[in-house]
Amino acid sequence: MPLVLTRRPMQSIHIGDDIIVTLVSIEGGKARIAIEAPHDVAIVREELLKSRQRTRGSVMQSFKARMKRSQQEEK
Repeated sequence: MPLVLTRRPMQSIHIGDDIIVTLVSIEGGKARIAIEAPHDVAIVREELLKSRQRTRGSVMQSFKARMKRSQQEEK
């Protein structure tokens, strides 16, 4: 079960010692947040991550298909 918190604009939460998430504003049903984190921490929107995973999956399927064809041609 995820932790669910209520925040007002300009209130923050701290994750560990190095990450601060601040609710900047709420406009039209959309929340704007600011994230302060070390440069080595990747911050990626979920929809981009899913898109990357789909792309990687299709690339891997294509690679596997080419390998299979290549092996069949060698026989």
